[in-house]
Amino acid sequence: MDPAVLRAIAQSTIEAAQRQIDVPKFIGATVTTPTSGVSNDGLVQVKLDGDTAGNNVALTSIYQGSMLIGQRVLVLLSKSGGVILGPSGPAQGWQTYTPALTADSGSPAVGNGAVLGRYRNVGGLMHVRAGITLGSTTNFGTGNVYLSLPATHVTLGQRETVGVAEAFDLSATKSYICSVVPITPYAKVAFGPDGAVGLSGSAGVPFTWATGDTLGFSATIEPTP
Repeated sequence: MDPAVLRAIAQSTIEAAQRQIDVPKFIGATVTTPTSGVSNDGLVQVKLDGDTAGNNVALTSIYQGSMLIGQRVLVLLSKSGGVILGPSGPAQGWQTYTPALTADSGSPAVGNGAVLGRYRNVGGLMHVRAGITLGSTTNFGTGNVYLSLPATHVTLGQRETVGVAEAFDLSATKSYICSVVPITPYAKVAFGPDGAVGLSGSAGVPFTWATGDTLGFSATIEPTP
């Protein structure tokens, strides 16, 4: 083979090896400061896996949203520094929130019932699980019942379903599957039992609600940037 060709191949191999050495790597990190409200292209301090001290790393527009202390993030590292690409997924863990109970009218109140919500951000999406267990003083108000989300979200501008819910009648030990429908301004959801426009306590839809009955849902939303 022509020596010039051999030299070209060798040089190409060397350059390829150098490029592999320089390839940025993804690494997990934990946000240490500040506690909240870091906007796109701001600076956030992160603690890389194995590090004892935090490092300032710039956010980029690739990541949408704010960071929270203790949140796990995915950092793209190179020789010139690093940028946060977004939550690191499984290592981030679930966060808790308290869903607000509202209705079309009346005076809805959790009372001595129990309400709990959890959410996590993965790859630009927010996964939400929440529910309420009715107590003897829980009031669903009048008209349709709603539970709030931990964030507002992007919609298609038309009626759509973002998840599934279960309404459980304890006395009859019967479950009713409902669609989860986002409601403007898209910070809460309504529930659509089969054959009904909306789940309602005052109208007894899909059954007469009583102590021990539960309403739970899971949904996936695209948080508003």
